[in-house]
Amino acid sequence: MGVVAFIVLQAVPLPMGLLRVIAPATAELLTTTLAPKLPAWHPISLDPSATIWEAMKLLTCTFAFLIAYNGGHRRTRRRRIHVAIAAAAAFIALVAMVGSIVAPGKPLLFYTPRSGIPLQGLIAPAFINVNHAAAFLLLGSILGFGLTFTARGRARGWLAGAASLSGVGVILTLSRGGILAYGFGLVAMWGLLLWRGRVRWRSLASLVMLVGAVAAVGSFAGRERLASELHIQKDAYQREKTALWKPGWKMVRANAWVGVGRGAFMPAFPRYLSTSVPLDRTYSHLENQYLHLPAELGLPVGGGLIFLSLWALFTWLWRGGASATTIAAFAAIAALGLHNIFDFNLEMLGIALPVAALAGAMAGRASPPPRRLPRRRGVAVASACAVALALLLMGWTAAGLAPTIDTDSRRLEALVKARAAKAKLIAALEEYRRRHPADYMPHLVGAEILAYSKDKRAFRWLNRALVINPYSPYVHLRAARLLARSTAPGQARLEYRLALASGAPVGKTLSEALAGCKNAKEAQQVLPNKRPELWVMAIDRLLLGKRDAVAAGVAAAAVERWPRNERVVLAHARALHDRDRRGAVRIARDAVRRWHSKRSYRVLAFLLRDLPGSNVAAVLTEALKRYPDDAAFALHLARVELNKKNFARAEKLANRVARMASRRQERGRAHLLLSHIFRGQRRLHRARWELDRARELLEDPKKRRRARPHPRTKPKGGL
Repeated sequence: MGVVAFIVLQAVPLPMGLLRVIAPATAELLTTTLAPKLPAWHPISLDPSATIWEAMKLLTCTFAFLIAYNGGHRRTRRRRIHVAIAAAAAFIALVAMVGSIVAPGKPLLFYTPRSGIPLQGLIAPAFINVNHAAAFLLLGSILGFGLTFTARGRARGWLAGAASLSGVGVILTLSRGGILAYGFGLVAMWGLLLWRGRVRWRSLASLVMLVGAVAAVGSFAGRERLASELHIQKDAYQREKTALWKPGWKMVRANAWVGVGRGAFMPAFPRYLSTSVPLDRTYSHLENQYLHLPAELGLPVGGGLIFLSLWALFTWLWRGGASATTIAAFAAIAALGLHNIFDFNLEMLGIALPVAALAGAMAGRASPPPRRLPRRRGVAVASACAVALALLLMGWTAAGLAPTIDTDSRRLEALVKARAAKAKLIAALEEYRRRHPADYMPHLVGAEILAYSKDKRAFRWLNRALVINPYSPYVHLRAARLLARSTAPGQARLEYRLALASGAPVGKTLSEALAGCKNAKEAQQVLPNKRPELWVMAIDRLLLGKRDAVAAGVAAAAVERWPRNERVVLAHARALHDRDRRGAVRIARDAVRRWHSKRSYRVLAFLLRDLPGSNVAAVLTEALKRYPDDAAFALHLARVELNKKNFARAEKLANRVARMASRRQERGRAHLLLSHIFRGQRRLHRARWELDRARELLEDPKKRRRARPHPRTKPKGGL
């Protein structure tokens, strides 16, 4: 209840002077975003409506804890809570497995997620997110296996079956953190049961065999996807969760005393991002609950809540007599605690509620049984509960009426679609940014609206958006477009550069940026300093646009920066093709001697193609000796021999590709080249056959199948 009170306090307006003392980072942001109309009072939270909603969620979990605590001293009531969670997990797993066959990609057999993002697991659980589904399923599976030690008769079989079904579901979600936490929870439960002498070796051995069978069935069902998912890849996407920890800690240090407000993480986090994480995404939660809570509540309250929760959990285990159900509940909550190092499933009410009920049952078991209250006191307690429930419903209604970021975004979108007047749009945006001062979207939309009418206030709104979200590629891209339409082309080039460095779509952004560059110096201002691949792509696009002089200047600057980069050196050679062909050939020959790569051989052959007195065949022959399985070199050399009228050598090379090539397109090109060779030899019948064969290989099989009539169809017009 103390944490609920603190969260409510985060939504209460405080004087700005006090806010500058206890939350300097929040006060600085408010001074930037709400100026010149800075209010005298403002809450600690940067999103008060979301904070109220989170307070209602935590209050709901508190009531679940108290209800379970009042009945936790009775064994039958604790058992009912465990059975209900285990049965719900088994039902969700069963529906998800059936849905993977009957209605793939649709949770609960009929629901299609609005996000449009394909589900990652082999089953479509009701939680949509496979990590959250794995958390709930492992909770039910561990509780079910724990109940089998105290059940008798048919009930033991039903509980073992339900727990096994949930365990298979955990594996089929393909959640690496969920599978690891599931194994940890089972091992912790078995170890505690053996240590406290609550289980026989024979029962434990049979349970271990059952869990092994569960793991075998789950692994066999998803063996291919599971192997690829459990393989730790070294790309940025797989390291994304741990990469968020560093900016998350930076956010904790900047808001150490009172946090940014419960539920205000999403709009406040972009200020603390860095280039070590993908910047083209929106992060709603920090992928670590032990950093997420201090970031929103501050180190004193968030860290204290974590410490007290751990202390209470071990205390309840120690005082609760260590029954099998208590140990199973402890192991299940501990497994979720491990899982939340890499996830945020306790933020979901569907998981937080059963965990609160389990914790309440453990606390009730550890506390002495209450004495029977007199009837009058019972009436008073019932009345107090009714009043508390009414207050809860009122608060819930107030939280529902408080406009969230999504609500305001939809209202603003409706106004834009309705083509409302400029004054009405600006008024709506002012109200939007007053309620959600850490959200960059109203400032960006306001800048676009004002820039469309050539209002000078657009740059002020644009600067605020850049301050709130300094690393977003889309903000920098929109800023570059607005500046390009105004009288600040130099600033626009800088924004294009920042957008490319932050991860904006490369092709479209490069084309837009290079279109406004008149010379090589301006083109260099667009390109990031530490991205040589973008310089190479810019050179290629300039050459395609027949801007050879600009491409040559950019290539010369790129070679000065990265003289040992193969792609940069070869791009320099291509840029000099029309200006200094022999110099380009000399650079390409040096690249071949340095790297002996396929790319260098291809560039050298391309440059020698139109150079008088060059021997392209010798270069291709050397490349083919070094890479005998490369079909492109063989086909290129065959074309050169065909142009020299050396039909026998060309035919030999083309036949080699037609026999050995693995790709359909390469075999088709080989047969097409053979048709040209035989036509040159006046072997027209064989040339026609090779041409038909090339068409079969090069055409799309689906189109050819649609065009071909079915053999059983009767011809029109009878016989």
